[in-house]
Amino acid sequence: MLSEKAYDIIRKKVISLNEGQYLSIRELANEIGMSYTPAREAFQRLEKEGLLERIPNVGYFVPQINIRQIEEIFQVRECLEVFVLGQVFDLLTLQDLNLLTEYTNSQEKFLKKKDIHQYIVLDQKFHFLPFEIYKNSYFIDLIKNARERHLLCSIKIARQRDVAIREHREIIEYLRIRDKEHVLSTLEYHIQNAKQRMKDGYISLSQWPSHMASSPER
Repeated sequence: MLSEKAYDIIRKKVISLNEGQYLSIRELANEIGMSYTPAREAFQRLEKEGLLERIPNVGYFVPQINIRQIEEIFQVRECLEVFVLGQVFDLLTLQDLNLLTEYTNSQEKFLKKKDIHQYIVLDQKFHFLPFEIYKNSYFIDLIKNARERHLLCSIKIARQRDVAIREHREIIEYLRIRDKEHVLSTLEYHIQNAKQRMKDGYISLSQWPSHMASSPER
């Protein structure tokens, strides 16, 4: 489907751009070799997900990132992820644990290649798995929206990603030995650490001159 293809292409472009950058639907449609309609639908979908901001009678822009938004994103994650993992703890199978391990191993490989986009896609899969088991559509919508906004922040400003991989492995190990208390406390700690790394990255990035601030990793 053309609109889905346009969405995938434009989404990847948006998350690589600087805050506040203007995007033209028509220009971007020409750039990716598509007609106006699927590009417009992709823009509208990205706006709903928080990856684009529309100013009436002006156009679309990459949203500004601030500390308050980072706090709000992680409040959603802390509330939902720990609760949902606790609810599905007894339902997780060996196959699920192997899948979490596969995601983590692949994350490590992409991190070594400095492919941050794929690293974050796999991070989302890791954290989405309990939601797929729990099957609460309202929770799924909430966490997807939060994670899309998280993606916009993370690909630009997060640091020390190798720490996150170690924390994923700790979560998997506690799942394997069926230690629910430590699983949930480790996940909560992992989310809090991710929030702090994000905030530290934001502060660090804001101290760089604007013409030097576009690189996601230093």
